[in-house]
Amino acid sequence: MFRSFANIRRLPDVRRIALAVLMVAVSVACSGDYGTGTANGGVVTVSPPPILINEVNPNGDLPAGGWVELFNPTARAVDLTDWTITNGDVLRSFTFPAGVIIEPGGYVAVNEQTLPVALNATDAVHVFNKFGVQSDSYSWTNNASGTSYGRCPDGIGPLVTTLAPTRKAVNACP
Repeated sequence: MFRSFANIRRLPDVRRIALAVLMVAVSVACSGDYGTGTANGGVVTVSPPPILINEVNPNGDLPAGGWVELFNPTARAVDLTDWTITNGDVLRSFTFPAGVIIEPGGYVAVNEQTLPVALNATDAVHVFNKFGVQSDSYSWTNNASGTSYGRCPDGIGPLVTTLAPTRKAVNACP
């Protein structure tokens, strides 16, 4: 659009003001809770923090049923306000209320009964940030039967069948 900032001075006042407002908005978005801005050849990118599905216990043996554990691999706390989580039916979701925070290296567990539809033996889980961008997903084709599916090691590795469910704790990796 602009080869240099010198071209901005040639714009009419209204367009110059609109461009200045847009630049301030991008600057604010880049410095907020949901990203850091980086300039690559004049293009600004905003990256929401990755929140990962760290463990899934579909139709678990707990009295409350199954659950999904989320993990924050970043070095800062992440506010989950307006983030959503679904099972395989992405049209029906649970929206996190205000005040749900995942500390750096921390966990948040979502009980199966919180989701609009229970986690089945063959199903999937999807996590979307507050902008509707998918942060992570995982699908499985059979029940973990007394164990769970967890990242080994936590927050880094692939999801595998664990030795035991470890809700909101380090996964029991094989």
